[in-house]
Amino acid sequence: MLDSLKTYTLNPRAYCDAILEKALSRYAERIGVAFPASVTISSIETKAFWAVGYPVKDGLKLEVTTGALGRIQAVWEQALRLSATLPPEQQIALLGHPDHAVETSFSWLLQHELNHHAIGHFSYLDGMGLAEGKSPYGLGVVQRTGKQRKPKPHGLNERELADLHMCLELQTDHDAIEIVLGAYSAENWPLFRYYATCILVVMFIIEAEERRLDEPLRHHPLAATRLFQLIGHLVELPTIPAIKRAYEEKLDHLPAEYLPTADELVAYRSEVVAPVMATLF
Repeated sequence: MLDSLKTYTLNPRAYCDAILEKALSRYAERIGVAFPASVTISSIETKAFWAVGYPVKDGLKLEVTTGALGRIQAVWEQALRLSATLPPEQQIALLGHPDHAVETSFSWLLQHELNHHAIGHFSYLDGMGLAEGKSPYGLGVVQRTGKQRKPKPHGLNERELADLHMCLELQTDHDAIEIVLGAYSAENWPLFRYYATCILVVMFIIEAEERRLDEPLRHHPLAATRLFQLIGHLVELPTIPAIKRAYEEKLDHLPAEYLPTADELVAYRSEVVAPVMATLF
């Protein structure tokens, strides 16, 4: 195991509370307003990997297993061992202690669950929760009383419900990616590369869980789809301020002078996008 994370070992609830607080602070910093609900989190003692969010009377409830953090930690250990065998220019570039990478991956998982609520996904699902991994609630199906049920929101059949779930997952991925990466700045290239690597670790784990379950219907997008969205956002990141500026000015075109220089874009793709893509292979 990694050297620290002692807080989690001694007090899982305190660790989860601390990471949740950071995730909520990141949300408020990026969005400009506080998260629109009261949020509580519970750490569930089990080796299984799952995280679920569901609406409760006074806000949002998150449940995350000890196995979820354990898996993230184990994958980072393995990734760093493999990275150490590569030439220096191909190794994963951490920013600080390896525990921070685990924390950042875990924080993105929480940010993903938070954004199901922020976007309004529960209103589509008739009170159902939304889960990553195989929670005891199936798709995260939970009543406010905590009893299991199997509603069919808006009369959807099982196939349609699975398709809806995949669409909601991709939308939440997108917003969680935006919040964790933040706005473009040339000074933040190392951060973008680092955060994107932390995110893809969680995506790989979710895909592995989905394949291991081998259920007749998928409820989460393929890792390739999720990673395509992550890389796509990373590629477009330098152009987003220019696009927003043109939109705010009600222009019908994107002036070239609003964009970073061609040299900056080439350097960004070489120093940020290419290393993240290399991590995939």
